[in-house]
This record gives sequence, structure tokens and C-alpha cells, in this order.
Amino acid sequence: MKTKSKIVLLCFMLFLTIGCGLNFDMEEEPFTAKLTPKADTFLNGNSDINVSKTKLNLYTWPDYTRANTIVMQFELPELKGRVVKKAKLNLYLTEATHTWCSDPAPEAYRVQVNKLINFKPDLSVASGETYDGVNSWTACTFCNNTTYSIADNDVDGPYDIQILDQNLGWKEWDVTDMVQEWADAPSSNFGLALFSDETKTKNCQRIFASSEHADQGKRPYLTIQVE
Repeated sequence: MKTKSKIVLLCFMLFLTIGCGLNFDMEEEPFTAKLTPKADTFLNGNSDINVSKTKLNLYTWPDYTRANTIVMQFELPELKGRVVKKAKLNLYLTEATHTWCSDPAPEAYRVQVNKLINFKPDLSVASGETYDGVNSWTACTFCNNTTYSIADNDVDGPYDIQILDQNLGWKEWDVTDMVQEWADAPSSNFGLALFSDETKTKNCQRIFASSEHADQGKRPYLTIQVE
């Protein structure tokens, strides 16, 4: 009897570790996560480094020309083999169109979100001139009349386009497909880029709170729902 009890106990212990020889397909639970950026900044058509700024600028200058690109990076949890049901990028609009904007429809500003490709920038030193403090962004024939490309040729997309009004507050973009691609190939997660509106006249803008903003409740974030 004691021997039998020991065998049962041993089998139970083995069951806890390897299923006692049986093959169980354990389902992973769905979950929702709110992720803050690992880093964020905006690029000008010059060598300025803006990672410590409290704002993220999208500005049109001169007419019909993108003056800025917002660049952000997020670290994802392990998602290999998982389905991303929904992913939303959320930014808080702190300033809308400048009074100098002469566009006939300043109340509508087109902002597209793209996936960064080619290389992973170091946002602590990235500028419109270089993506890592040394190496240049991919050159382009026409870079919105700027000296540097501000990541024009280093993106894939757009993945979503939103026409933003002038009401201050939260704005969001659907980046589900982008995050799913990162989940399937984690090494491709170089970050994302938001482009300013090149259909507007000069001085039109949309400015958002960055991760350095004094009000933590206005800092950007990414929400993901995973099945």
C-alpha cells in the first residue's frame, strides 16, 4: 500500500511538471496592455535633437511642405504566435493651427502614421540629419524642400490616416496591422513615424504632448488587445 501511495504521489508530481506523459495544449489568455514609449522625438529639416522636448511637433513649412516628422518607439511584450486584435496609438493635442496659417481649411489637418524600416534609429541622438548621430537617413530626390530627408525614405505605409480637427485632447490612430507585423517579426520593430500635412499652406500645425510633458496624464501611449 505504501509503495502504491508513493507511485501515485510520484505520478502527481510528474503531472504537475510534464503532465504525467500526456500532451496538453495550454491556451494563452487574451490580454490588454497600455504601453508608454521607450522614446519619442520629432525631426526638423536640420540637425536639431529634440528628444528632451515636452512637445512633439507636426508643422507645415513652407507651403505644401512637411517640416517635421514625429518618431516613436515602443517595446512590446512577447507576442510571437499571438493575434493582435486591436492596437491604437494615442497622442494628446496641446496646440492646433497657428494664427499665421492662411490655409482656407485650417480646421482639418491630415496626419498619417507609418512604420519605420531600413534601420532602428537611436532617438536619443536622432535628428533630421542622422538617425543615430552619425549615419544619415536614406537620401531622397525630393525631401519636401528640406536639406535632410526627415525619414521620408525610411518608412512603409501609411497604416492609418486621420484628419485632425482643432479641438485639443486625445487623438488616435489604428496601428493594428503594424503591431501584428512587429509581433510576427520582433526584429522589425524599429518604431513608427507620423508625417505632417503637406497639403496645407505654411504655418499650419498640430502639436502633441511628448513623454517629457509635465502632465503625465497627457503623455502618449499605445494600447494593444491580444487574443
